[in-house]
Amino acid sequence: MSISKAGSYRVELHVASGTDGAALHLESDGADLTGRIDIPNTRGFQNWVVVERIVNLPAGEHVLKVVIDGDYANLDRMVFEATDER
Repeated sequence: MSISKAGSYRVELHVASGTDGAALHLESDGADLTGRIDIPNTRGFQNWVVVERIVNLPAGEHVLKVVIDGDYANLDRMVFEATDER
């Protein structure tokens, strides 16, 4: 990913799971950005909900990695938006 300006960003994760215990986290350049994000049991892998987190990102080119930490999770998309939160 390419970050033009360092700062805080809200990330919306559009996720679904048909089981309890689903979770993931985001990493950038090997560092955990979010900690464990629990994904609720949405009673189906196409029943989407949005889970939000605030992440601090440095400027420049970085490798973003989605790590599945729990049982079966489905990730549709991620939306990043700059925010003033710290």
